[in-house]
Amino acid sequence: MPSAFTGLLAGDFDAYSAEKWSSNMWNRQRLEVKQRMLALGKELAVDLAGSGLELTLGASDEHPSLWNRKRVDCQWLFLWRNEEERKVLETIVDRDRKLAATILDPTPLSRHAFLGVKLDVHGLELALEVHRNAWVDAKNLRSKLSTTAGKAQMLRLLAELPEGFTFGAGEQVVPAAEVDAERIPAVLAEHESSEWFFVAVRIARDEAIVLGPALGDAVAEAFRRLGPIYRFVAWSRQNDFVSIDQALAQQVAERQVAHEVLESEEREREERLQAERDLARERAKEKGHGAARATGATSWVPPRPPRAAVEATVEPSRKTAPARAVPAPRGATTERAETRQAVPPAASRGPGERSVPKPPAAPPVVDKGVRVRIGTGPFAGKVGTVQEVDKGVAKVLLGLLAARVDVQDLVPVGVAAPGRRS
Repeated sequence: MPSAFTGLLAGDFDAYSAEKWSSNMWNRQRLEVKQRMLALGKELAVDLAGSGLELTLGASDEHPSLWNRKRVDCQWLFLWRNEEERKVLETIVDRDRKLAATILDPTPLSRHAFLGVKLDVHGLELALEVHRNAWVDAKNLRSKLSTTAGKAQMLRLLAELPEGFTFGAGEQVVPAAEVDAERIPAVLAEHESSEWFFVAVRIARDEAIVLGPALGDAVAEAFRRLGPIYRFVAWSRQNDFVSIDQALAQQVAERQVAHEVLESEEREREERLQAERDLARERAKEKGHGAARATGATSWVPPRPPRAAVEATVEPSRKTAPARAVPAPRGATTERAETRQAVPPAASRGPGERSVPKPPAAPPVVDKGVRVRIGTGPFAGKVGTVQEVDKGVAKVLLGLLAARVDVQDLVPVGVAAPGRRS
């Protein structure tokens, strides 16, 4: 089957030059490079699966993001364990990992061993890599290389690599063909203080461009050589040198304990809140009773009766309640007396004369300062002074008490003297 990978050009490498790292203007060009690399990655995954190594394909973001810390200085193509296996291991890898560490290093590549292709402005790097934070794989590697048999197996695998491959960690980097049993401990010690352990080979930019589509064959051959080393390093059920089952069992036990603690704390919190609610309810009840004893009905507004009942109750009161005359100014008494004398009594009218009905009286005005008599309710017959009127309801002062009464239930009896309280 012909390859879908068509090779790389100079512009593909230039898309990762320093002045373009944080710019979104180059996202389209970097996306095209990523798509070509993914086409190559699919062929690599199929090739490795043919040798019994089933890995999942992934790639880094082509635009500035949290994944690359807003700097697209390279394009990663990687092959690693499947998602289900990653989730199982990440419960252990991330157990002691703090949020600050996750923010500083958000890339998922730091949690698992992987085979990767890194494309930057200088060329390509093909490698097996293990970050020191990939706790399970890193510990598995150190445990195997701490034994004589493990060291011997690693040396055999390194000896089979072609010229150009290197072995190392941090500043400890040596050609793979020159590694011996004494050099391995130094590399492992460096790995604990630096970030990456790797077995890698580089293809320079110019060489990669010259190879054209044949670059895909060169990358595939390098991955075939690195595949056995990946099997040696990466943890699996068949390659377990860290007692992962015990670690997983411990993780389950810790989660169960944490869950029980949370449930207990939640129950205690709910009980505490319920006790506080009950106490607040009792206090509110006691406060309400105390206020009623101290102020009588000040805080109690009687329910409004139906309108028919109001009319039946209020009208008789208005007709029978003696109205208190408002004092008139001096001189007005004589005028009214003369007026009364000018009108002949009904008995003295001649036959045939008809009495003229008086015009209906204006409805009483209930306003602030007016003295009124309450017609209905628990304070019926009480006289007080209107303190305020709002939306048809008046606040009436009855000595030390205050009651809110519908204006329709009030009969004006005069105006309160200034400065006096009823």
